Amino acid sequence: ETPNLSQLTVGGHLQAAVAAVPAGMTIRVLPGTYGPIAASNKAIRIESTEGAETTIIDGGGVAQCASLGNYNWGTNSLLVGFTLQNGYNADDGGGAGGGTLVGCTIVSNTADSGGGAAYATLRDCLIQNNRATGGGSGGGTYYSNLENCQVIGNQAEQGGGGTYYGSAKRCVIRGNRSGVYGGGSMDGQLDNCVVADNEA
Repeated sequence: ETPNLSQLTVGGHLQAAVAAVPAGMTIRVLPGTYGPIAASNKAIRIESTEGAETTIIDGGGVAQCASLGNYNWGTNSLLVGFTLQNGYNADDGGGAGGGTLVGCTIVSNTADSGGGAAYATLRDCLIQNNRATGGGSGGGTYYSNLENCQVIGNQAEQGGGGTYYGSAKRCVIRGNRSGVYGGGSMDGQLDNCVVADNEA
């Protein structure tokens, strides 16, 4: 039976449901703003009922929004239809670490590398205005695989303002900046992408 989160209010504890639900189950999440979650690569689906515009995970500028893998690695945990914002990680992945993200908006997150996401699989996502600071790389994504995503307006102090390593298929990589190499993308595989108006 799918857990019913209808009693969760804005700021509710989504993490309690993530920790409690067994593998193979789906959590359906009502609109609201929630605190960071950690799924430890558990094979669960966390899906918003109304989409990313109204269902938000906010890191508050102090924590990674969605730690989906084990120490960032692993893509078994599936996150569908969320905005991940204001995340922070002194290591890799300010918005998300690991996991598979579908239809998500990853915006205004910061990390040493992979300001938006690290070690993740992303499909149909918007990755915008994230930053890799502290001499890091991958303003938008770091060692991640993207498909049908928009990577826009991200910044990295070192390489790969938009993406660093990993792959991008049928993506738009536009208006990203890096301090040294690869304004749009660095050291990754691009397949049928639009790469424009980036700067290094």
